[in-house]
Amino acid sequence: MYEQRVIGLQFHLEMTRAGVVRIIEHCADELVESRSIQQAGEMMAFIDHLAETHRVMDTLLHRIRRANSREADW
Repeated sequence: MYEQRVIGLQFHLEMTRAGVVRIIEHCADELVESRSIQQAGEMMAFIDHLAETHRVMDTLLHRIRRANSREADW
């Protein structure tokens, strides 16, 4: 959180199983060795946890919306 207004995420909470597979299939040349780039095997190992990341995204967006609603009431 930056200045109570900006949230930076290092991953895509909205990613779906099909999206992960498409990235691996169509962007393989961009999956280079790097500390900040997951390799195909790492992505596939996490694929069963996507429902959990979607719940995190829903919670995050709900809390942002609720916080913005409170500010609008001021």
